Amino acid sequence: MTTNIALVKTDAAVSMLQGIERPSQMNAWLGDAEQFQQDQEVRGAVLRAHTALRDGGEKIKLLTLDETRSEPERHYVGGQVSERTVGTLDNTQKVLLRNAAVHHDAAMEALKERFAMRSDDKWLYDRWVGYVEREGSNSDGGYSNIRESMLANRDLAVVLHKVPYQLLGLPVEQVVKWQAKAVERWEPEVQKAFQYAEELRDLAGRYPMVIGMVKLNFHSPVHASKMKTRVSL
Repeated sequence: MTTNIALVKTDAAVSMLQGIERPSQMNAWLGDAEQFQQDQEVRGAVLRAHTALRDGGEKIKLLTLDETRSEPERHYVGGQVSERTVGTLDNTQKVLLRNAAVHHDAAMEALKERFAMRSDDKWLYDRWVGYVEREGSNSDGGYSNIRESMLANRDLAVVLHKVPYQLLGLPVEQVVKWQAKAVERWEPEVQKAFQYAEELRDLAGRYPMVIGMVKLNFHSPVHASKMKTRVSL
């Protein structure tokens, strides 16, 4: 590897600076902004992250060629570049997490409304609860029967969402699975909101790794600290 593009003379630092030059690698690290056309706030934040990391990497490569600065000075300035880059990446992560929470909370509120029990149909819900209790103890395909009935009857989907699993006599893990399948079947738009929130959380989860890479590979704090020994005239 050509170590003269990095202030930190390691293969990892060189590899990172080379990766910054590849759009596919940048998308893997920071996300592809063009996939968020429907969410301009997220798209803008991801674009800012791309710009900050790309410009920061370019600045680090130029610093390695700056013969007007000593090695400690180059690392000191590299630290400033690192800090600025990390600040933007951190802000983008916060935007991703905030929007993930907004979409998740909105989806939860929508579920409360759309899977609400109708007071005049209490008798029907009671019948469905009895059905679930019977089929839940049926070892000969009872769970499959509940699942198929839920996919065909919205009222059963409401019961699975509103009646505590303890009253249904079923394991919570199984009820949660059916609840997710019910949302997918009866409220696909809400399901998309949940999926989008999860996508944003997953993307935000990549940012701490990238931030760590910047801090480790853009400059050496040890070299930069030598600037403290400079004597002022």
